[in-house]
Amino acid sequence: MIRIHTRLGAGLLGAALLLSTWSGPAMAQAEDAVWDDAWDDEEIEDEVPAAETTAGGAKPARAGVSPTPVPTAATAGDEDDDEKATSNPSTWTIPVTEQDVARSREYLEQGRNAFAMRYLDEAKAAYDKAIALNPDNADAYAARAELYYALGTNRRKKSLDSMEQATARIELEQSAKDATEALRLQPGDESLFRQRSNAYQALGRYDEALADITAAIKAKPDSFSLYDQRALIRLEQDQYDLALEDLYQALAINPRDRMNGYYRGLVFLRQGKYEEALAKFDEATSGGAWFADAWLQKGIVYEKLGRPLDALYAYRTFLSRDREHDAATIAFINERFNAIQLKKP
Repeated sequence: MIRIHTRLGAGLLGAALLLSTWSGPAMAQAEDAVWDDAWDDEEIEDEVPAAETTAGGAKPARAGVSPTPVPTAATAGDEDDDEKATSNPSTWTIPVTEQDVARSREYLEQGRNAFAMRYLDEAKAAYDKAIALNPDNADAYAARAELYYALGTNRRKKSLDSMEQATARIELEQSAKDATEALRLQPGDESLFRQRSNAYQALGRYDEALADITAAIKAKPDSFSLYDQRALIRLEQDQYDLALEDLYQALAINPRDRMNGYYRGLVFLRQGKYEEALAKFDEATSGGAWFADAWLQKGIVYEKLGRPLDALYAYRTFLSRDREHDAATIAFINERFNAIQLKKP
């Protein structure tokens, strides 16, 4: 089973869903990584030990070495067909040796260690090598999908510049492509459906995101977090009743789902049920204000209820609690500060 360490960025994702209430800029999804040991990079050996041979007696091809074309369409004794096959690169095959597979796994682990330490460029280089050595390494595609998702969401958070946003979209598209390739090699894997759904959701491709998360639920129906994630996708599609159904299903599976009440608050806010939404956000901020984004949502609700001073307090509290403000959220809060100040008598 392939395990993807990316989980749903509940806090910033929830804020992104509701900033549209004010036609404000969308916030990016947050993501977590599992922290492992650092890794030492190695270069692929250019030579193969003389003792290693393929079944036919020839040395196996190595990465970085131009392979001898092996015609797959030609038949023995047919020189014309052999010539045609040899001249067509699409018919060449490059055998993957056991050594290639082993080295591919080594680079995959190096990439995972680098990713856990936030050395994203080094992680990408290692994943690229792992895939080049063994194109059937589904784990490497899955890991690179997670990497590109992190690159895209981080870039989107840091800047509202149009070029940066365009680059972020390209990275998120690549995340979806790598997840697709991993699914081709490992069909039906719940974690890969979840990963690709994350990428589609970040891209605003909600129908595809919904299809993937539904497939993930079918593969793992006892996962409360999958129902939470599907509820947020349905919220983006204005399917409020279905979103609440998913949230109540998640709560039935795990009554301790701490994010569930906050998510229901998001739905109530979008429905215009401000008192119900405020009650849920109050629950999320009780006992030490454990969830900063609930203060952001409380600020929005207070404005809707005509309580601007409470809204200012909620926004300021959010800024004091959240340590990784993204550009879209800062722009939104500045806009709200200015709007409230102008309304003062």
